Amino acid sequence: MSYDIDSISVKSEELQSKMIVILNNMSNYTIIENSERYFYMENLKFIYDEVSRLNDEIHTLLSKNSVFLKNNLLFDHLISIYNEHDEWLKTIETLTYSLDKKITFSRLKKLSLHMLKIDGEYYYEDFPNLHYMKKYMINDDISFILINNHTSQHDKVDFIDISILRTLFLLYKNSIFRVRNKHIFKYLSLNDSENITKKQQDFISSRLKKLENIEIIVDNRILNKVYKEKFIYFLKLDENDILILKKPVIFELSKKYNRCENLDANAVLCPISMTTTGLITKEYLVYKMLLRGNKFNRLYFDDIYSELNIHTFQKKKKIRDIIIKILEYWKNINIIKKFRIHTENNHYIYIDYQLLSVERFLFRNNQQNNFLWV
Repeated sequence: MSYDIDSISVKSEELQSKMIVILNNMSNYTIIENSERYFYMENLKFIYDEVSRLNDEIHTLLSKNSVFLKNNLLFDHLISIYNEHDEWLKTIETLTYSLDKKITFSRLKKLSLHMLKIDGEYYYEDFPNLHYMKKYMINDDISFILINNHTSQHDKVDFIDISILRTLFLLYKNSIFRVRNKHIFKYLSLNDSENITKKQQDFISSRLKKLENIEIIVDNRILNKVYKEKFIYFLKLDENDILILKKPVIFELSKKYNRCENLDANAVLCPISMTTTGLITKEYLVYKMLLRGNKFNRLYFDDIYSELNIHTFQKKKKIRDIIIKILEYWKNINIIKKFRIHTENNHYIYIDYQLLSVERFLFRNNQQNNFLWV
């Protein structure tokens, strides 16, 4: 019996390695020619059939051997492998669909959104950033390390990077695979305007290039394995168009292991200019004020400046103006009951605020909403 389980685990790891090789190779192309497309489709079909066969084997083991039902560790291990295989099958189906002459541009739609939880001992220590060569926990059994050989180790994954990953995750999840940089910026900023500048598109392009060079090492104790893959997988079609090949793994794992929070998008449709500073400030306040869950709280301006790396007088004033606009908006839509900005000698010290009803904007226990921020 143990031989069957060991055989499944070994075969599963072999197939995952083959999938990662295919994704790595595909993401290195600019255009996939017909012969290459056929080659990848054949290899994906082989992996699909093998993964399906393994899942059939797991199903047979669980249904015909009651010993697994009495052994929680073995049962959980097999179920985890089965569920992981299910995700692979969906990924392969999507890749095959995209390769089989069905790649088309999709119009931007209002879709679901996702935001990482950063409470407790998991991400909060380095909030609002993730650093390279440092171990982070998804939960007690799943951890990851980010590595990047193409940049200084003093660099980091910041709010904007995480927001772009979230956007790619949700576009992919909602079957929008081929997108332009302007679509990514529009969805990232929740901005329906057609007036997306070249500078904004180039900004997305540079961030995608940065993220593409990051690798993630995942330590999965549930499956008893460690593996490495790219932070994101996409095929660059031309200067402004990409084909998303796979859901970003950090959001895939966080969603799977309940490390995401659901938030009604009305809470973030703030009437602010969608500059980089505006995006970062909005994300920061959502994490700091709404997802903390504390009804009464205080936020110090010096902490805000420090955590957002703001040093000049002009930028500090700009941040304060954006914060006040967001707080006024939240007050008008009944998220915040009241807030007060405390100053001394024309120096901004802190914000006191009282949340009115955050639970109305959080969706838990499988509550559904057609436009969510997680």
